[in-house]
Amino acid sequence: MPPMDFNTAITIILAALGVLLTALAIMVGVAAVWGYGSIKEEARKIASEIATQVSTQTADKTLAEYFEERSLSDRIRQVMPPATVPPGSRPITEPIESDEGQHTGKGKEDAINAAEASSKPE
Repeated sequence: MPPMDFNTAITIILAALGVLLTALAIMVGVAAVWGYGSIKEEARKIASEIATQVSTQTADKTLAEYFEERSLSDRIRQVMPPATVPPGSRPITEPIESDEGQHTGKGKEDAINAAEASSKPE
């Protein structure tokens, strides 16, 4: 076999280098996809742990505030007497009755007439 000239040797070396770089690029690509999946899974796990920790702390704080507020209202009830209702009073939700004990239903008309009477010049 005759000795190889310089141009042929360089061509073979560069072709082999191209094949090696292509194989290396494919391996790096596979590693990147695998690494991305691992990073994504790890980030999901860390986010879940932090969310659980923060929600637990918030719930504990909220419960502590609730019970503190609850004990404060209990202390206020112990110190202050219950509200007294004068005898003969009734809840606001009951209808207003006339002197005869019957609901007249003319409260709006009476209010309009009183407003007109007060607005007339004397």
